[in-house]
This record gives sequence, structure tokens and C-alpha cells, in this order.
Amino acid sequence: MLSLAIPNFLFSETHYLMNGYSAPSPTALRGLTVLLVSWFWLVALQFIWFANPLYYLSLYFLWASRWHAAIASSGAAIAIALVSTLLLFRQTVPTDVMFFTNLSLQRLELGYYLWTISLLIPFVWSTVQVWSDR
Repeated sequence: MLSLAIPNFLFSETHYLMNGYSAPSPTALRGLTVLLVSWFWLVALQFIWFANPLYYLSLYFLWASRWHAAIASSGAAIAIALVSTLLLFRQTVPTDVMFFTNLSLQRLELGYYLWTISLLIPFVWSTVQVWSDR
């Protein structure tokens, strides 16, 4: 929950004007903003948002004591999150429908690391449960 309230990403925001691009300005996105609007990044083939539904699915499997399903869904969430983050450093994502404003990732903030740790918890817990059942 803390990762929703604090900045996750620091982007460089660039606006397209009729006479060219404006100077980039730093923009920090908080976790709640990323959660609510990053589904739009699918336009730029950025799939980081899909880690969240897989994470919630892994929490359900954790609650239902379906350890192998929890490992699979949380592992997929972790893989999507890490691969998408690496790709995010190499591409720009639009912030409006007309693509007049683009974001380029500059660095990761504390909220991102807290979110990544929260993705790891169901994976680690389920793995420990599977190993202890043997």
C-alpha cells in the first residue's frame, strides 16, 4: 500500500509543439497514478500493468493454499515487471491520446522497489510451503 502513495518512477516528460519538441522536464509518477493509467501504455507495447492482476491472482492462490498456482502466477508477475521495466528504460510511452507528450524513464524510485518486493512475497512464501510439504 505504501508503494501507491510514494513515487515509483522518475520520467523525463517531453511535449511536442508545432515548432519542435520542448525541453524535457522531470516528472515523478506515484504508484496510484501508475496503477490507474499505465494500462494506456499498451499503446506503446509496454505490459508492466499486467503484473498487477497476476499479483492479485497469486494472492488468491496463496489464500486458497494452491502453492504451485501461486508460484506460477507470482513468477509470471515478477517476470513481466522486470522485463517491462528494463524495456521502459529503452522506450518512450505516451501520456495522451494524440501522442503530444511522451515520457522517458530516467530512474526508479523507492515505490518501485517496494512494489517489486510485494511481488516477491507470494512467490517466496509459496516456494517455502512447497518445500516444507516434501
